[in-house]
Amino acid sequence: MNRVFVANLALLGGGILLALWSINLNSIPVSTTSNIVSNSLGLFYVLGPVLGFIGAKEMGRFKDFLGACSSGRIVGRIAFRSLGYVVGLGILMPLAYLLAGLSTVPNIDLSLDLLMGVVTIGLQAATWSAFGAVLGLYLPTVVAAALGLFVPFVFAAYPVSMSNVAWRQMFGQPYTSCCSVSQEIDPILWQSTAWVLGSVLASALILLFTFRGTKKLALYAKIFAVLILGFCLSAGYSVGAKGNYNSAVLRSAESMLCEKDICAWPETPEAQRAVNTRIWRSLGIHGYRLVDSEVANNEEDILFPRTADENEAKKIILTQLLSHEPELKNTDSCWDSENGKLSLAEALPDMGLNDLDTVLLTPSGKWRGLHGTNDGVDVRAIADRVNRECQGR
Repeated sequence: MNRVFVANLALLGGGILLALWSINLNSIPVSTTSNIVSNSLGLFYVLGPVLGFIGAKEMGRFKDFLGACSSGRIVGRIAFRSLGYVVGLGILMPLAYLLAGLSTVPNIDLSLDLLMGVVTIGLQAATWSAFGAVLGLYLPTVVAAALGLFVPFVFAAYPVSMSNVAWRQMFGQPYTSCCSVSQEIDPILWQSTAWVLGSVLASALILLFTFRGTKKLALYAKIFAVLILGFCLSAGYSVGAKGNYNSAVLRSAESMLCEKDICAWPETPEAQRAVNTRIWRSLGIHGYRLVDSEVANNEEDILFPRTADENEAKKIILTQLLSHEPELKNTDSCWDSENGKLSLAEALPDMGLNDLDTVLLTPSGKWRGLHGTNDGVDVRAIADRVNRECQGR
């Protein structure tokens, strides 16, 4: 028993180390509650398969013994003693990561994302452990262990790679889709996940506790479990279809901090804030706002470049300013789209910083344009370049 205990601890320890390495390598470096919750759930890319594997392996060891008993209580007791600490650690390790991440957040509030993130961590750990345990009881141990390792990984990693919006919401994985500094996790994801993972857990527990019941009870239990699973999967899919591709919604602008015409979040990295503020002020721009957001809410918004590289940030800002010029927006290019001709603003070429400086800035480095006018901007040069590229010359 001690060797089994140590082996399971080693599997969990190796799993969490691999998960942490993967998260730290690929996560969005933003200290918001929603992003930290998303990263914490991303640990189940690895922990889910580990928990499923351990569940299948452990219950496979007791299958012959349990075949001689007819008590669901004994099955449940053995499952609890064999897997209780595994589920506990499967919950505690992501919670510890979540708490460590929250210690870096400037303003922590009991948001829906935080509360549902904690609930979903518990649901993920319990679901995949119970799923593996059922596989271990009903299938040959080698097959059960392989499926316990493979299936949780598929349902963690595969949905977020799909274009189907509903599937992206159903298994509690906003990681890789959400969240930037201006986003929160879409509440639709929490609803869809509760239906789907909750039904998988409920069905697994039904099959677990009726493993050695009478033939009639076992048959009824299997039918009931399949009905629950089918109904809840359909409900979860229906709810998930109302979500969006990124599993994210925009944060309320009430949390944004504005200094004159520059608006950013408390969690916006200071290096990015400093670089963008310096560029914006040096250009002497009037009539627009620099806003740290995913989308522009009105014509006056220029999106905040999320980079601390000064040249890159300046290029992004100048390109956006150019795309706002009225004459470019109101003049057709020779590029076509499904909705007709693209405007010159929509068909802007990838211009270098020197070209942008020449077109948009005065010799002293100030922005030539004024909001609603084209004073000083060489619109004809831009039009010629767009059409030259369109015509392949």
